[in-house]
Amino acid sequence: MLRLALKSLSYRRGSVGLTLVAIALALVMVVLGGRLSEGVKNGLYSGSRGVDLVVARSAGDVQIVMQALYQIGPGGAGMGPDDQALVAALDDIAWVVPVALGDSHRGLPVVATTPAYLERVADANGQPIAFAAGHWADEWTAVVLGARAAKQLGYALGHSVTLSHGSGTGLERGHEQVLTVSGILAPTGTPLDNRVLVSLEADRLLNADPITGAVAEQGPVTALLVGAKRKVGVFRIQRDLERLTDGRLRAVIPGAALTQLWQLVGVVQAATQVLSGLMLGFAALTLVTLALMNWRQRRRECAVLRAMGSPFGFAVGAHVVEGIIVAAASIALAVVATAVGFEWISAWVLDEYGLLIAPAGGVAEWLVYGAATLLAVAATVLPLLISWRGAIASGLTETQ
Repeated sequence: MLRLALKSLSYRRGSVGLTLVAIALALVMVVLGGRLSEGVKNGLYSGSRGVDLVVARSAGDVQIVMQALYQIGPGGAGMGPDDQALVAALDDIAWVVPVALGDSHRGLPVVATTPAYLERVADANGQPIAFAAGHWADEWTAVVLGARAAKQLGYALGHSVTLSHGSGTGLERGHEQVLTVSGILAPTGTPLDNRVLVSLEADRLLNADPITGAVAEQGPVTALLVGAKRKVGVFRIQRDLERLTDGRLRAVIPGAALTQLWQLVGVVQAATQVLSGLMLGFAALTLVTLALMNWRQRRRECAVLRAMGSPFGFAVGAHVVEGIIVAAASIALAVVATAVGFEWISAWVLDEYGLLIAPAGGVAEWLVYGAATLLAVAATVLPLLISWRGAIASGLTETQ
């Protein structure tokens, strides 16, 4: 039976090859799309691990979280010293880490904060942030680089760094003061890998009044990362800030904001999944079409089998094996293409956004592969069912 199926496929290798590629491409679209979607989702959530609330001047929840934790999107108005003191004085708050944004270095975002920032956030696996080399020095000129930032810039400990005011578009104003790299972080799998960290003191000195040179004793910050004493205290903090500031400040739960973002993205994701499903169905129709195009070959095969006394079940079994072979070859090709595509795209996302997309296979992928196998078998057996009746009467009398 296997030998018969292989000979039949070899006789129609051209059309079978096209069918195999069509099914493999459809599988790559379905599986790779789902894997990337789930990976990006997990990567975003891992970037907020360890932070209970993000407090900033009132803006959209998604905007606040994406700006404070991922440095993506436009920043809102800064929080002055009075607002910072008000937040830190709330009873349910365990710790507060300020974050000031607005500078960059060769296109990489600069995050001005305190050493406590590295103690409160975690890497993609929930582990504490560690240094690969050096440490966060006490001097205001100290700079700490993320792992990929150091690799991309080619910097080592002691390298001189000058920052620019702006997002790194090439139109920003450069600061004259020279800073020094004192530490390089180990890889974290979060946006921190692509960041440049400086102290809040450095931020104030670099952004002193350009005319008078005056330096603020405590400058404004973009947001405050907050940890609650108890999880139930998160909602109390939100209510207290709303009441005490008349809505001027907003405390956002990172997970809730990311869920909102994912609901918006989910519409596009659902449309992509539907499109991928249609592509898989189109591949199955292609298989049926190619099989029906080989109508004469199929009829002669059926005629020969019936003339030899082969039962109908044997013919069906041979064609089922044929369909399984086509499906297995398509799945193997799709698995290789998916692995290569995932590796390339995940590396690009890590370089561009600092998000680690972990490989995420599972039951869903096997269900897709199973569905592809059933479609291939059905598409292979269908022409047999059409061709079997009257195969002897017409198939053996035909000339080539």
